[in-house]
Formats: sequence, C-alpha cells, structure tokens
Amino acid sequence: MTAIALLGKPDGFLDNPKVRIGLPGYLEDASKLLKNFGQGKRIDELVTAINRAAESAVPMGKDLLIGTVQSMNVNDAKNILTGGDTSVTTFFPTRHAYRLASSFCRSSTRRPKRRALPANTTSSLARRQPLA
Repeated sequence: MTAIALLGKPDGFLDNPKVRIGLPGYLEDASKLLKNFGQGKRIDELVTAINRAAESAVPMGKDLLIGTVQSMNVNDAKNILTGGDTSVTTFFPTRHAYRLASSFCRSSTRRPKRRALPANTTSSLARRQPLA
C-alpha cells in the first residue's frame, strides 16, 4: 500500500500513532486544563479536524509531487543527489512554494457544515453588555 493510500483516507493520520498530528505544545498544555473543565469533547474535535485536514491534503500532494518531478532537469537531480540530507526538502518549496501553499491552504480552510444556532441566539447575544 502506498503512503498516499495509507494516509489519504479517513483515519489515515488520526488512527496512526506514528503520524497522528497532536496539538502544538502550548495548546496541548491548555487542553489538559480544558479537559478538567469538561471541554474534552471540543479538544478531541479539534484534534480530529486537524488530522482530517491532513488526510484530505495527502492526495493533492501526489499531483504536486509528480508535477515537480516531471519538471526537474538534470541539474536539479544532481543537486538533490549531492546536496545532503535535506536537499529534497529544500528543493520542493523553492520550486513550487506558491502552488504548495495555495493548494494546501484551500484544502485546510474548507469548513465542515455546522449546526445552525437557534434564531434567538444572535439577538440575545447582541443585547448582552460587555464585561467590565
């Protein structure tokens, strides 16, 4: 099974402890406190949403990778082979940084449908006075 098939499916990241994306350090620390105050479900939803975004982005990465490899010339290949451990990692963004950013940002900003708030929610919130 290819990495794209393995990771680019539901639970490809979320159920794989080797690649599962957790919260960044300070948010992870805050999540422990929030879980103590009954917000564990929301924390879990956030982690799930982050991993779902990664899972949906994986197939797009395949097309970008193939396009980049097809556009390489002999000099590019030579630089990658002789450039050290990070030569591939640094090559792709320099060649296709805009395409990478725009493709992945479009994917990660798609939001799932949310339940609508009751009609009176916004009007009751508008009547509230700011905290002093």
